[in-house]
Amino acid sequence: MVINSICDPALFDEALFENSFYLPALAMTLQDMTHNHIQVLDSAGVIGGEVKGKLQCAPQCQLLYNALLRPERIVRVPADNALAEKIAEWREAGSASAAACSAHSLVDVLIADTDTQIAIKEAGLDIRKTCSIQQYPASGWKKKKMDTEKAFPIGGMSKVDFVEQVIRPVVRCAKKVTIIDKIAIKAAFGDDRNPSGNPSGSWESFRKSIYAVYDEWTKGLYQGIGTFEVITWPVTHVQNAGKSMLGDDLAEEFGRRLGISFKQLRVMFKREHSFREDMHDRYLITNQGFVLGFSKGFDLSSAAAMSVCDVYFRHHDNLIARLMSKTGQCGLLDQQSGR
Repeated sequence: MVINSICDPALFDEALFENSFYLPALAMTLQDMTHNHIQVLDSAGVIGGEVKGKLQCAPQCQLLYNALLRPERIVRVPADNALAEKIAEWREAGSASAAACSAHSLVDVLIADTDTQIAIKEAGLDIRKTCSIQQYPASGWKKKKMDTEKAFPIGGMSKVDFVEQVIRPVVRCAKKVTIIDKIAIKAAFGDDRNPSGNPSGSWESFRKSIYAVYDEWTKGLYQGIGTFEVITWPVTHVQNAGKSMLGDDLAEEFGRRLGISFKQLRVMFKREHSFREDMHDRYLITNQGFVLGFSKGFDLSSAAAMSVCDVYFRHHDNLIARLMSKTGQCGLLDQQSGR
């Protein structure tokens, strides 16, 4: 899944490169991390500044480390100054700040130098959140490398496990989350023979599943300050006071039925021809470039557990880009709309 990690600046100490085995191991780890790691840095810039200085003596690592620092995949958290001062008794400021940041709840793992691990243990911090370059190949973090070819079933999972293991890692540090489900709108307003717009029997499952993603996102780094977007087909059969409910009016009612605050919500309707004819799967996309595919609609939850569905990562390809483009939209509700 998506992993929030910190690179200890001490990993790039020039003396370590005297060992002929170290550089290949470091390069392999950095390359592996580019797939699904988000880099956590301290908000004061101590870690980044120290790494930058050390990489001047290790140009062979500079491109590999820079590949991790994609702007959309950088998260900054404050370092606990008291912890940093404690670690600074043994290690340089960058390593001390990295160790202090690793205690943050958003951080999964600190890829650390062996001496930094010793310092963390001496300071009484949780050593289980650290992993050395030597330990990485056999670690659970290596096994969690994102595989866009492999799907995993969620059928039968509890809702709690589904949110914790599948949704939370993907959305917790996102500024924007997009859900693409072409028939969510028909669940919300029923089929064409239902001018009253009463929801279908599956709407409650759709609503709960989409809201669960939204709720988890609001508990993450940005606390819901950003955009939560739903892209779906439009419908034209819903009547209100003898007139068809279309565009922003339809989007506003859809948002109201979802129960999501208009301060965060954006609803975009895309005509059916915008979707590929054979497109069946639904998607969850973040601004960090992660695309999570679902083999069925977002009516995911049954009474006690998740219904049968395969979940997988995929590339952010032309189909996703086209669906997320504002071109061809025919209804919009967001915080700038004034509604």
